[in-house]
Amino acid sequence: MKILIVANGIVRAGVSRVLSLVSQEWEKSHDVSVITFRRSDPEYELGGHFLKKGIFFRGSVISQILHLYVILKKNKFDRIYGFSEDANYPLAVASRLAGVSDKVVLSVHNPVQKFSKKVKNRIKNHYGRVDRVIAVSEGVRQGLINLGLPQEKVIFVPNPVDMKMISKLMNQPTSVHLPESKINIISVGRLHPHKGFDMLIGAFSKLNSKDIHLSIIGEGQQRVELEQKIEELGVSEQVDLLGQQMNPFAILKQANIYVLSSRLEGWPLVLMEAMAVGLPVVSFKCPNGPDEIIEHKKDGLLVEAKDIDELSNSIQYLIDSPEFREKLGLNASQSIASYKVERIAQQWLNV
Repeated sequence: MKILIVANGIVRAGVSRVLSLVSQEWEKSHDVSVITFRRSDPEYELGGHFLKKGIFFRGSVISQILHLYVILKKNKFDRIYGFSEDANYPLAVASRLAGVSDKVVLSVHNPVQKFSKKVKNRIKNHYGRVDRVIAVSEGVRQGLINLGLPQEKVIFVPNPVDMKMISKLMNQPTSVHLPESKINIISVGRLHPHKGFDMLIGAFSKLNSKDIHLSIIGEGQQRVELEQKIEELGVSEQVDLLGQQMNPFAILKQANIYVLSSRLEGWPLVLMEAMAVGLPVVSFKCPNGPDEIIEHKKDGLLVEAKDIDELSNSIQYLIDSPEFREKLGLNASQSIASYKVERIAQQWLNV
C-alpha cells in the first residue's frame, strides 16, 4: 500500500510522537511518504521518506493547498493521512480539488473546546467531505459530531504506546537523578496553562509530608510564572522545573507518583507512558481522555477537574499508602499493554 502522511511539522508534541510511532510501524509493510509544511528537521524518528519538507505559508493557506494539489495530482496514493488542524484543512481542500478526497483520513488530536471559531468553521465545512476522521478519544469524537460531522465518519482510535521503546529508554543511564530519600512526584508537559502545573504546584504545597519532592519535565511560556508561584508558596527547595529532557523515561523510572493536572486534553499520551513505566497515577478528570484511560482505584486515581484540594488529598493518600501505590502501578502497566503500537497502527489502516 502507498501511504502519504501530511503534517505541519514533526515537533516535540504528542501528535508528532503518534505520527512517529505509526509511520515506523507502517514502514515495515508499506511504502510511506511524508510531507511537512515546516522545513525543520523532525524531532522524532520517522518511518518512510520525505516527499517534501517545507511548504511556505506565505501569509495564506492557499499556497499550501496549491502545493498539495500539484503533489496529489502527480502521485498516486492508496491512503492519505492528515495529522492535526494545521495540515487537515489544506489537505481536505487540496484532495477535493485533486479528486482524491475518498482516500483521505484526517486526525484530530485536540479537544474541540481548544479551537478558535475559525478552526471550528473549517471543521464544519470541510472535514465531513473526506473519507474518514480519526478522533483520539471518545470525548474528541463527540465534540466533532456536535460540530455537525456525520457520526459514521468520525472514528475513535486511541493513541498508541511503544512498550518496547519505553522499556529500553527507561533503563538507559541519565544525568538527572531524583532525591533518593524522598517520595518523588513527577509530571511531564509543556509549561502552558492548559497543563495546569500552577494547580499541581498549589496541590503539592498543601501536602502534609516533609520527605517529598516534585519534578516537572518540560519547557514553555509559563516558566517565569511557575517559578514565581513556587517562590510564593515557599516550596523552592522541594520543586524542580527540569526543562526539556531527551529521555524522560529514565527519570520517570525514579519517581513514585505521576500526576496529570491538565485543564484540557485530547488523549494524554504522557499519562499512558507514565502508566507503562509502572507508575501509580493521579489525574484530573478533565476533558478529554483521562477517564477513558484510567479505571478509578484500579489502575489510577481520578479527581474532579480543577479541584486542587481533592488533588492534594489523593496525592497524600498515595504517599501514605505504599502497598496501594505498588498495586496501582502494577495494574497500570498491565492495562496499558492493550494500546501497543502494532495494534493501534493497524486500526489506523482499517479506518
